[in-house]
Amino acid sequence: MLTATIEIAPSRSAPVVLSEALTPERILIFFGPESSLEIIELLSRTFESMDWLHVLNAVRVQPANLICPTVSVLHGRVPGLHETKAALAVSRLGTDGLTDSQTRINTILMLLSPLGDRFSERAYLRKVFRLFAANKGLDIRISQLLSSERVLDAIRAAE
Repeated sequence: MLTATIEIAPSRSAPVVLSEALTPERILIFFGPESSLEIIELLSRTFESMDWLHVLNAVRVQPANLICPTVSVLHGRVPGLHETKAALAVSRLGTDGLTDSQTRINTILMLLSPLGDRFSERAYLRKVFRLFAANKGLDIRISQLLSSERVLDAIRAAE
């Protein structure tokens, strides 16, 4: 007689909430002409107890036009994480894009998910796409705010 063991995956029905992956300490606001590379380095340094160079090596760029022309998303999977974390940069003046686009980027989002969890990474990417698609101009509105707490509140309200 043959027996089989079936392993049931954990429930993935819990809604993904971007604002829960963010903290005010990982929201940076820029008022000057910083380059996107400077901003990305500073974002990678906001992840507490993580080597920022390791973070930079883990992330990939999501093409801006898939989300919104003025939003850039970097995402990756990192060993040792237990949940997805996010860092967000908003630029008042806009910054150069990571590709050869002429569009100024107002928002750069960095998502880090646990290494073995492709589901979480994809769920957060879908959430970001829906959030900015359903809330036209959200990136411009949050780039005008003066504190990370207000940016986080605006994202919560949009969700």
